[in-house]
Amino acid sequence: MNKYIPRDCSLKGRPFHLFRLLIQYHEPELCSLLDTKKITPDSYALNWLGSLFAYYCSIEVTQAIWDGYLQQADPFFIYFLMLIILVNTKEFILAQESDSKEEVIRFLENTPSSLNIEDIEDLFSLAQYYCSKTPASFRKDNHHLFGSTLLGIKDDDADLSQALCLAVSVSEILQANQLQGEGVRFFVVDCRPAEQYNAGHLSTAFHLDSDLMLQNPSEFAQSVKSLLEAQKQSIESGSIAGGEHLCFMGSGREEEDMYMNMVLAHFLQKNKEYVSIASGGFMALQQHLADINVDGPENGYGHWIASTSGSRSSINSSVDGESSNGSNDRGMKSLVNKMTVALKTKSVNVREKVISFIENTSTPVDRHLLVTATHMYCLREILSRKGLAYIQSRQALNSVVKITSKKKHPELITFKYGNSSASGIEILAIERYLIPNAGDATRAIKQQIMKVLDALES
Repeated sequence: MNKYIPRDCSLKGRPFHLFRLLIQYHEPELCSLLDTKKITPDSYALNWLGSLFAYYCSIEVTQAIWDGYLQQADPFFIYFLMLIILVNTKEFILAQESDSKEEVIRFLENTPSSLNIEDIEDLFSLAQYYCSKTPASFRKDNHHLFGSTLLGIKDDDADLSQALCLAVSVSEILQANQLQGEGVRFFVVDCRPAEQYNAGHLSTAFHLDSDLMLQNPSEFAQSVKSLLEAQKQSIESGSIAGGEHLCFMGSGREEEDMYMNMVLAHFLQKNKEYVSIASGGFMALQQHLADINVDGPENGYGHWIASTSGSRSSINSSVDGESSNGSNDRGMKSLVNKMTVALKTKSVNVREKVISFIENTSTPVDRHLLVTATHMYCLREILSRKGLAYIQSRQALNSVVKITSKKKHPELITFKYGNSSASGIEILAIERYLIPNAGDATRAIKQQIMKVLDALES
């Protein structure tokens, strides 16, 4: 029985703390309501799990559930069956908010008894859907709950009652965003201070300085809006940084991640679904990449880790698809296919002040500007892979509404992107570059912009 009924299936047992985290991940509003009433999963689901619903269901329904459950050959599937049964009570519970704790528990406890044989197909179908929307770490990190052999479990690992939310392994984060099509994909939010983020970060991570939550609440609120907009844009654009599942990453040091936990709590209080935390934080990410020996022993973290340190930007201009080194559009496409996309410039509809905060552009960084027939790219060379680069930014030339420079610093060029209309110009994004021979570079870019605009008008 230990293969399909988790051990410690008792009041305040680990299986029920895990179930609460699963409810919170998919149905935060329902979870919050039950928490408010101090209704824990073990108070209503003890016999759901302990008897695999046989305590409440008819023999016919029980056999159908057991047949389907055993065919899944996945002991964790029972959690998703329980989740669907609970979710089906959501509207009733929300409507009966004035009911006492005991009344709600009694209602929930007996919910499986209303299942008919005709409901089983839909029950399993919905459970499979929720299962597909759950990180694999849910199973991998809790496999010790099932099986006949008692494994040594550290107290801190086992105390799921203290977990803020579901934890996701860094290996799953890296693997998930390389997948195409369906599946769990993560939008990683790095909550470390700016200086730590600048020293090194996951190349697809979005920076949200958790210190701002207390130091500057209004700017923090604006940054959260920018984060959600950037998440939306990255999903729509098909960026490898995109994902509907928010995963927060700290340093991995408990004393430093205090503010990140406050940020997590903020999103959970807003009933944001699909919220998780990266197990072990950035330290675990570094260790994992070192363990798997990314790009060979000499090359360290390879293309996964980016840093923002350096001196100046340089430019390679390209007109009508031809770059300065003679490569054509085909070569460019080949190059682009091998690049990873940094998310920082995906943010739209944000103020210049917030953009400067998010991008942490206080330290100039070596980059290349590449101008094709229709777009301008900001590229960062991959030192360990000659001839390849990361895309830091990709902007359509016809979206450039203004190019300016400072009189005192003529090499500091500002590009503003947006939409022009009769009511005025709407700025959607701003980028600044320190460009040697800026006059020649901006002239080449402006000429190409005019070609694009002429082509559109004709």
